[in-house]
Amino acid sequence: MSGLLKFIIALIKADSEIYISSGAGPEAGLICLYSRLFGRKYIYRSVSSFDCDNSYIKGHRLLGLIYLFAVNNCNKFVTTVKNQKKLLSISHPGVIPRVTHINQGLKIFKRKNNKKAGVLWVSRCVPSKHPELFIDLAKRYKNLKFTMICPKQGGLDSFYEDVKSQAMLVPNLKFINYVPFKQIQKFYDRSYIFINTSDFEGFTYTLIQCGQAGTPVVYYRVNPDGVITKHDLGYFSNGNYRLMCSQISTLSRKNTLWRNKSEAISKYFLKFHDIDSLIPKWTKIFNSL
Repeated sequence: MSGLLKFIIALIKADSEIYISSGAGPEAGLICLYSRLFGRKYIYRSVSSFDCDNSYIKGHRLLGLIYLFAVNNCNKFVTTVKNQKKLLSISHPGVIPRVTHINQGLKIFKRKNNKKAGVLWVSRCVPSKHPELFIDLAKRYKNLKFTMICPKQGGLDSFYEDVKSQAMLVPNLKFINYVPFKQIQKFYDRSYIFINTSDFEGFTYTLIQCGQAGTPVVYYRVNPDGVITKHDLGYFSNGNYRLMCSQISTLSRKNTLWRNKSEAISKYFLKFHDIDSLIPKWTKIFNSL
């Protein structure tokens, strides 16, 4: 109850004309309700397909109904993956007139000439991210250095400790609990390959940060809007573990191929995810409200 009170106080202190939140959860419904009661505007921004295909609502009952209030009553629904609009048209057709797509973005910085080496994995320590697959890859490729940035998720302490203990037994794998967002880009800059093993994602910042770094990717199950294959940003394994291993081997051995994909992901980032080019789209939404 104290947490809820602090949350409401924070909304009041903000005293904003427009509120924005991301990620399915009861917080979205509460912000939307507050906005409705006090004549403010509310924008919901999706994070993954989980937000758009009724998965959260079906899996969380009461909390799902509170989130559903946000979906049904937000002033604007901003998708980060174009395919999410298709999911919404099936699960929540009433929200479609309020849907707008805007890519996720990052500020462009001049890239440092870092020496690249090793394989990187960055994600929360939850079962759906499959950190154990990355540990298995490190065991398989003993000649490569692996880095795993794996923050603990609340309520999953035992899972985290199990993953950490497994990782600590692998000599060529460095396990890091947490790195602040402002400091994490350097890990992408220094990595040769980035691996994603999640069951589902939205348009991850990890993919955009790889673009900033010129680091090709291998995504196990996720290919948001097909961009990895369409723009040659690395490889998509389509849930095939053996194929993923082959793709990692190919990227780590063939320098010309790696350079081509590094250049491709850099160009893609500059063209589609420069935050300065996305500001007018957000400004248009704010002005419309």
